[in-house]
Amino acid sequence: MNVPDGFSRRKRVPCNSLKRVQHSPASTDDTASTPEEIVGQELRRLRMVRGWSQEEVADRMRPYGYDWHQTTVGRIETAQRPLRLNELIDLGRLFGVALERLVWARTDMTLEQISAESNRIAAELEVADDQFTALLKEEDKAIKCLQDISAKRQAAEAKVSMLRAEWLAMQRAAHHRTRG
Repeated sequence: MNVPDGFSRRKRVPCNSLKRVQHSPASTDDTASTPEEIVGQELRRLRMVRGWSQEEVADRMRPYGYDWHQTTVGRIETAQRPLRLNELIDLGRLFGVALERLVWARTDMTLEQISAESNRIAAELEVADDQFTALLKEEDKAIKCLQDISAKRQAAEAKVSMLRAEWLAMQRAAHHRTRG
């Protein structure tokens, strides 16, 4: 059976043993040999690019139905906690990336490339935020315009109703005069 690039066959480990993966922030080795390590590294990379803390990722996963804590995210990043498939899918949704990006991540990005990508995303975010703000202002104007039109319509409706009542009264008066 062929194993995709970036993965190695895992040894069968008895259920009662626990594989610990040591994580060192000073480590320069970004190669990952297991899917858990790859996902952990990509989670860390995506989190850092967005400037999110581990606690913030945990908080952002709560609306998806997960009771995660900072330590949960830290253990996933260091491959000390495996992910369930539904968690992996929801992480993809949270970061707005395809599932494949989490599992078959590029691990060749340098800190400078991460910084450049972060700057690109920040610039794109600024443009999107400006567009969003402009749309909010446009929406406010449209709501005000709709309120003005609604008030004018109500005034016109009241005037039509009043004039119709006056006209009917005049019609009745004219009808009584012609009979009598």
